[in-house]
Amino acid sequence: MTDWNKFNPAEFDERQKIVKQKGALIALAVFAMLSGIDIVLSDIFRWADGIGVVVLLMGISMAVYQIYCAVNGGFMAANAKELGSDKINLILPVVILGLLIFMIFIDIIDDGNIRFVENGILRTSSMMMISSALILGSMIIATLIYRSNAKNDDNDSDE
Repeated sequence: MTDWNKFNPAEFDERQKIVKQKGALIALAVFAMLSGIDIVLSDIFRWADGIGVVVLLMGISMAVYQIYCAVNGGFMAANAKELGSDKINLILPVVILGLLIFMIFIDIIDDGNIRFVENGILRTSSMMMISSALILGSMIIATLIYRSNAKNDDNDSDE
């Protein structure tokens, strides 16, 4: 039987919620702007096709969102340390994205040759790998920013 008194969901304070909302709006604007650029580019020359373009644009937007939230203090819940979930929330996505990048990279290797481009256009799997790598990289950067801010907060509270 589950003891619901022990269940303590992640809580974001009002400032963090505002940061997350602004970050989502900025990421949506970046996605819309990049989609417009893609429409213009695809009319001029064919650089990519398939759902990979959407995945790539989503990866860029997600990276912008994560970095914005980390810089402005909205990356992790206010009670993350109490939950003990800050490490799990940081390590689990990194492991999952790392495995995804590895599996996609295996798909890109064809007969010993690494093929990111096929018939003059980026392959869908290449764009998915780039998107995953962008999200993973931004998550690592956001984690470093979060840890740096947490150390600075601890140093400020000690004084």
